[in-house]
Amino acid sequence: DTVLPDSDDILNMFQNQEAVGVSSAHSLYDPTKDSAIQAWRKRVNDMLPIGKSAVLGGGKNRLIKCLQSMEEHVVGPYLTGDSVTTADCHAFPFLWRLDNEYGLNRGCKCPKLADWVARCAKEPSFKKTIQRSWWWWW
Repeated sequence: DTVLPDSDDILNMFQNQEAVGVSSAHSLYDPTKDSAIQAWRKRVNDMLPIGKSAVLGGGKNRLIKCLQSMEEHVVGPYLTGDSVTTADCHAFPFLWRLDNEYGLNRGCKCPKLADWVARCAKEPSFKKTIQRSWWWWW
């Protein structure tokens, strides 16, 4: 049960500076954080089927355990440190929805992830992606 969002391909283009208008001066990819970025992107992709199961009616405990495991890896203030990377861009849409649905802090007991979602939601670029009316796309 593999879910691979097309956003993965788009973020790979940013990482590789293949996207139109992307330069090394304004990069979402820091090669010194490559292993941390890739680990976060894998964690999110691995969480997708578990999240799908929870949203469609079961497996919420499994999702909470997965999120609590992710919680341990938040470096702060962003997922891999002091700056936004493709890891943050990859994780935000999913974790924002989960925060809306279950509450990352109170429902899932993941205060670092909840703080991270709140911080990103205040950033203009992330704020543009937030929809009042949203849905699970699976």
